[in-house]
Amino acid sequence: MHETKNRRRSGCLIGCGVIGAALLALGGLGGWLLWSSYQDGFIDREDYDAVAVGTAEAEVRRALPDGDSFLVEGLGRGGPAVPAQSSCLRLLSTDSLDGTDDVIVFRFCFRDGALVEKTSYPSTD
Repeated sequence: MHETKNRRRSGCLIGCGVIGAALLALGGLGGWLLWSSYQDGFIDREDYDAVAVGTAEAEVRRALPDGDSFLVEGLGRGGPAVPAQSSCLRLLSTDSLDGTDDVIVFRFCFRDGALVEKTSYPSTD
């Protein structure tokens, strides 16, 4: 009888350990995903200022994050009109993390392989 109770207790401990390890792994994965999204969606003012209009698109894109982040989804709905026949990369300013409600968007627009406009504006989203 004691042997059966010990087996059940051991099985329960093993099961709890497996569940605990799985929860830790999921928490770590979630943290990594948030950190990755942060790095892919934010730049600081110095990085924004360092980019000059007229620079080759490939050079600008090498210098900036790719913007592949759920944090920047929907940022295209606000801001000034996009230059004709251009595609734009939108990133968030790290200044947006200062605890205020202001979320600043840095937008870089490209046409014919060059940066034709860069602008910053408060997000309306």
